Amino acid sequence: MGHGFGRHGNLLALKQSLDLSDDQFNSIYSIHLEARKDTIKRVADIKIEKLELRDMLRVPKVNMSAVKEKLNKIAKMKTELKLARIEKHEKVKSLLTEEQLEKFFKMNPRFMGRGGSHMEDSD
Repeated sequence: MGHGFGRHGNLLALKQSLDLSDDQFNSIYSIHLEARKDTIKRVADIKIEKLELRDMLRVPKVNMSAVKEKLNKIAKMKTELKLARIEKHEKVKSLLTEEQLEKFFKMNPRFMGRGGSHMEDSD
């Protein structure tokens, strides 16, 4: 079924499947919209850092200390992006009733065992 919390069209299907109230739907939509905007910014920043890393590697003598620092920065940014995604899912889950959560997990077994967060998003 794959309704997830992810895409706008899926939010409408989720509304129907879980019988969300208008307030629940509007709150989830707002969380989703803000999270998408945040994700776009974070992914763009990561891409910029990767471009800068590539530039650092194209010189005859690479500054390994600077490369290590850049790689650590990229790793930290990726971790922060994943944590933001988990926080989004937790906010959405907090708006659902127990019955809605049970129904959601039955429709989306890939969320089970991961703290309710889907982590297959690409870097």
